[in-house]
Amino acid sequence: MIVWEPVLESDWAPPITGTMGRIFDTRVAQFYDKKLLVSALAQPELLKEAAPKVADESLINGKIVWDYVAVYSRGAAWHGTNMPVPSFKAAPVAEAEQPLREFLAGLK
Repeated sequence: MIVWEPVLESDWAPPITGTMGRIFDTRVAQFYDKKLLVSALAQPELLKEAAPKVADESLINGKIVWDYVAVYSRGAAWHGTNMPVPSFKAAPVAEAEQPLREFLAGLK
């Protein structure tokens, strides 16, 4: 699942088909979270460790978790407002590609 959120001032509308088309895996569902609900629920679990940064900017800021990859084990479930612990997490996304590929390859 990919959750798109309005983070930048230019993010005034859901992502267009071209943006969503960057994800080639047909098993992935994509959603637009205009109200940042997933970020709000994800923050307590993700902030148990130091927040990842790009340059000096935190990727967990205010009500927003952005530029972040989290993978959950099969069967992982949310309980109330408690997000499950990710099996893999990385940020920023641009630097997470190779570690993510390696993690996913190990699941097969």
